[in-house]
Amino acid sequence: MKNDGEDAGADAVAAIVAAIQRAELALDNIKQALKSGSAGDVGAKAAAAASTLLSESEALVANSDALNRANAQLSGAVRRNPLAALGVAFGAGLLLALLTRG
Repeated sequence: MKNDGEDAGADAVAAIVAAIQRAELALDNIKQALKSGSAGDVGAKAAAAASTLLSESEALVANSDALNRANAQLSGAVRRNPLAALGVAFGAGLLLALLTRG
């Protein structure tokens, strides 16, 4: 069962992924404008991309608090249940090794 820390951490990671995707989209718009060759279009798209990147970076800074709380709660859970944490880490490593094995 998830607790508030897990939810906050998952929400923060989802926000980071969304911010990165929006930043990539803004940069793709600039690349398309550069390929089209219109200088005015490049300037406008560069300004829009800069604005997007600024707002996304501000959102990421806001989400860092949620990540810090999730990290603290996860560390506490590992300290309370070290054998369970070791078992989960081993299982995840084994699964990853099996999936990446050619």
